[in-house]
Amino acid sequence: MKKRLLALLCSVALVGTVACAAGCARDMSREGDLIIWAGGQWLGEAAQNMEEFFNYVNDNYGDELGFKVKAEFKPSLEIDLNTSMTSNDQPDLLVWDRYQTASMAHDDKFISLDDLVERDNLDLSGFNQEAIAEMTYDGKLYGFPFDLDVWGLFINTDKVDAYNDAYPDDPIEYAPETWSDLLDMAEKLSARDSSGNISCVGLSATEVGQRYATFLASAGTSQIGDDGMANFDTPAFNGYLNFTRDLRELEIDRSGYNDQNAFMNGNLAIIFGSGYRGNYFKTNFPSGNYIYAPFPKFDIGGVVQEGAQFGGLLGGFGFAIPKPVEESWRNDAWNERVDMAWEFAKLVATNTELNQKWAEICGSLPANRATWDSDVIQNSQILKAIASCADTSQARPALHYFPLLDQQTIVKNTQMFASIGGKYNNKTNEEMISIITTETNELINTLK
Repeated sequence: MKKRLLALLCSVALVGTVACAAGCARDMSREGDLIIWAGGQWLGEAAQNMEEFFNYVNDNYGDELGFKVKAEFKPSLEIDLNTSMTSNDQPDLLVWDRYQTASMAHDDKFISLDDLVERDNLDLSGFNQEAIAEMTYDGKLYGFPFDLDVWGLFINTDKVDAYNDAYPDDPIEYAPETWSDLLDMAEKLSARDSSGNISCVGLSATEVGQRYATFLASAGTSQIGDDGMANFDTPAFNGYLNFTRDLRELEIDRSGYNDQNAFMNGNLAIIFGSGYRGNYFKTNFPSGNYIYAPFPKFDIGGVVQEGAQFGGLLGGFGFAIPKPVEESWRNDAWNERVDMAWEFAKLVATNTELNQKWAEICGSLPANRATWDSDVIQNSQILKAIASCADTSQARPALHYFPLLDQQTIVKNTQMFASIGGKYNNKTNEEMISIITTETNELINTLK
């Protein structure tokens, strides 16, 4: 009898263990540290900086929060995240690339923060509103922006000084104000060796062919219209195509002289880059003399066009709280973890001392405008310049299909944007605009 009873008890325990393995394991592991996942930009040295920042929060605000945070860095963040949510093993909080928020919200994978914002009477008007909009989908807020990253230009000031010394009657400024100024700089900062070969590229036409979105943002427009469809039949995109043609006609390009190594070696005078690239140069180009400049305004023949603005494409990260797949897993224990994640995200995003510490350690501009006049920001050439144009820069469209669309159109149309090769060779602007509009709309209709 005892043996039968023991066997029965073991059987019940085994069944309970198996059943719990699928849905309870995460609840047990949730005791203790708040688990944060990050990926994308936040790998390597950037991950070390972020971990240093989180350690600072633990040491100085852990008692106030009542818990500490533990960061885990995922090279395949999206894949790992989607897998984790099917087994109730997702992190408590994500450091999330904002422009991918809409796709996750559309698939019901993030929680809406609106009730928490309302509960805590949180005023978001002091944050960059493009970043807020980028984490908003279908009228609901699904993430909390904490930093801003604006695509602009890194300019080798030694090259500018050398040109101005050689041509004092025709000087150029360190930072261009218009697209025409940028084209002029590209020509003047290019150089050839004694054999007539390009030794320094002013601005890479190859890279220009990949940065159409930044050009359009500085014109106050986007590749996607308000109706969610292609928006290439515009003066701005026509102007961008003319810019690429004019740049190629200068014949100043050279293979291999179009990346950050060429910039650091003095073979490239101007390079596109987000603010994050400044951290790379700080470590790998410590002796370099360069500035970050906001992307110049769209002009035609020297006349700045209506809607044009300093500043390019706005990116950056925010906090988002993932949602387990099964509704039964969204229990009281999970809700407690949601509250913890919210309290941490709110503290880091709104606390001005932490905002400044973030900028000091991680090197990007906080989304909270209250910090922009601080010494940490104003004493950094890059962060000060980004702050000057952040509110006139433009985020990507908050459409659930945009990340896939962006990836496919960049791969598919880079050659066309550069006005070279393939089926686009010798096409007029009008023909090219017609082709890209048709192809983009076909993709949108497939992805919607």
